[in-house]
Amino acid sequence: MSTVCAIIPTYNRANYLPIALDSILRQTRPVDEIIVVNDGSTDDTLQVLAPYQDLITIVTQPNAGKATAMNAALARTRADYIWIFDDDDIAAEDGIRPLVDALDENPELDFVYGMHQYFIDDNTDDLRFPDYWGEPGPDRALINFLGNLFPFQAATIVRRSTYDRIGHFRMDFPRCQDVEAMIRLALYGNSLYLRHMVFYQRVHGGARFLPGRQMSAGEALTRAVQFSQKALLLHRDEMTVDRVTPFFAENLRLDLKRRAAYLNRACMFARSALWQMAIADLTTAARTSAAPALPQEIERAMVSINLAHMWDLLSLDHVSVRKLAQLRRGSPYGKAIVSALARPMLWLTRAGFKEGGFRLGWRRLLLLVRLIGVGGCCRMVMERFSRQPAAWQSKQVA
Repeated sequence: MSTVCAIIPTYNRANYLPIALDSILRQTRPVDEIIVVNDGSTDDTLQVLAPYQDLITIVTQPNAGKATAMNAALARTRADYIWIFDDDDIAAEDGIRPLVDALDENPELDFVYGMHQYFIDDNTDDLRFPDYWGEPGPDRALINFLGNLFPFQAATIVRRSTYDRIGHFRMDFPRCQDVEAMIRLALYGNSLYLRHMVFYQRVHGGARFLPGRQMSAGEALTRAVQFSQKALLLHRDEMTVDRVTPFFAENLRLDLKRRAAYLNRACMFARSALWQMAIADLTTAARTSAAPALPQEIERAMVSINLAHMWDLLSLDHVSVRKLAQLRRGSPYGKAIVSALARPMLWLTRAGFKEGGFRLGWRRLLLLVRLIGVGGCCRMVMERFSRQPAAWQSKQVA
């Protein structure tokens, strides 16, 4: 019978850790082993773990970072399947049972992943689907991971033998170790997506930690972008066009199929603010075929970048803004795609004025005007307030 090990790296999260542990202990498919790696916490972590000492394995190490903590647990366990879980999240009660069953029944699979929702701070009554999350197509983990679906590490069960084959967590990633590891899993592993709720992510503005020091939430977000970029750049050459062809384009004629693939990869790069690489792929896409943009291409571009932080980073990159505006003016396809990419900016501009004050709202409005012009902004506003719902609004999983 297969065995499952839940690994929880933790550092100074004594207030959240028992909630995470209790949710794992309540699984309808019991976890066979739980390893909590205390990465040199200076709070009450060891005290809150004391009541669980007969149920879990506690490993304490000097503060060395999350990658080191996860690797220490991976080296210790002999379980068949690995479930890595954050110390501030909550597992769904029936979270892992279908995933474990799928691995048991399909020995060719390296990992299985499912869904998650998030909540703000302690408000577990208000569960939300990620704004960028769209339904996946036929299972291709690289597209699902770097496209609209984001299979978080805690929603994934992986064979231990797969980690042994592709490598453990990289020590040169103090942030986004999971992003880099998930890209490797997607590139080199066989996978299955299940439309099943695995866990609930806690979103909070508390401090984050690097080995040896604490970061503000704002700095943590900036660092996350930097290391997400590093992960994509590390595997850029492996993300070939044939690997990123979107599902809707599989049976199209060759020029449209290749154009859709370049667009899809451009959207993946843009999601991590790698705008130079994204623009290069968008330019190639526009040159590949002069046919009008397909509805599926418009939709793909529209849902690519709903994250305000990425647009705020773009507003500081004047060269990329100018190139995107030139791309929009260069061809009907470029106009359609850049306009679609920019559509979430309408809502984000409104949110900027409402939540961030005049300065933030005005900066986002100027970015929108620079990208699509005053006329484009007017047309977008008219579409938004027409009787038909705006197509760019994020689709949520029911």
